[in-house]
Amino acid sequence: MAATMMLLGSCAASGGSTEEVGTVPKKAGPSSSAEDCMFSTFVNDWAPVDKERFILYGPGRHDAYLGRLAIPAIDMNLSLRMMVVDDDRNGRICGQSLDSVTFPDPVIPGKIFIKSLKKITEEEAEALIAESKKPKEPAGESAPKTP
Repeated sequence: MAATMMLLGSCAASGGSTEEVGTVPKKAGPSSSAEDCMFSTFVNDWAPVDKERFILYGPGRHDAYLGRLAIPAIDMNLSLRMMVVDDDRNGRICGQSLDSVTFPDPVIPGKIFIKSLKKITEEEAEALIAESKKPKEPAGESAPKTP
């Protein structure tokens, strides 16, 4: 049998409900620092943050999850599409499981396991995206100091 896959475009526009749908806690407990999960059918969009981190969005982009890859994908920001693969076939995308991502573009071959997935706020997601778009200073160079 084939695993459940969801193909996502990196700039898909979406609208929808403001309800928190699609969230499934992996482990319960008010002070738990456990991973979060989301239903694979609710994954709607994605955005790269850096070579290891990405954001998955639920319906209406109100549900945001910060994911971290098990290994870096150097050119993740060049890929226009990403597929989320529910390899354990439980209907949820979680970190520290068999769930993975793959990029159908030839830029990044193969699939990469999801190391962690954590629910974040819309504001945190926007801040991460804004930070990722800022130009980086070359290594070893810093702004000149004024006396």
